[in-house]
Amino acid sequence: MVQKRTCDIEGCDGEHCARGFCRPHYHQWHSPDKVRVPGAVTLAEWVTTRDRSEGCWEWHLRLLSDGYGQVMYEGVMWRAHRLALVLDGDDPTGSLVLHSCDNPPCVNPDHLRIGTHVDNHNDMVERGRAAWQSR
Repeated sequence: MVQKRTCDIEGCDGEHCARGFCRPHYHQWHSPDKVRVPGAVTLAEWVTTRDRSEGCWEWHLRLLSDGYGQVMYEGVMWRAHRLALVLDGDDPTGSLVLHSCDNPPCVNPDHLRIGTHVDNHNDMVERGRAAWQSR
C-alpha cells in the first residue's frame, strides 16, 4: 500500500496538492495579496516577529536565476530582501539594498542595509569578489 503524501505545514495532515502544501495552504501561499510563509503566518508577521539572532533567513519560495527571492505583495512584484526591509520600517526607494552576509536569498533585516552603487562596489572589492581579483 502506498502512503499518501501530506502537507508540509506542521500540524496539517491534508493531502498533498502542490509545492509541499495541501490545497488550502497552497492557495494561501499562491495568493498574490496574502503572502504567507511555512507556518501560515503573514510575511509581515514573519519579518517583524522572528528571532534576528538566528542568522540568515533564506527565502525559499521563489528564487530568481541570480539567487535573489521574488514575491508578489499587495499587487506589486518585489525582490524579497527589499520587501523585508520595507516591512521592517525602512524605505529603500531610489537606493540599493545591500547584504552584509553576501547571501542573496537572505531576508533578515539585520543583514540588510540601504546603500549606493559605490557602497556595493566597495563591498565587492573589500570581500574579494571583483572579477579582476584572484579568488
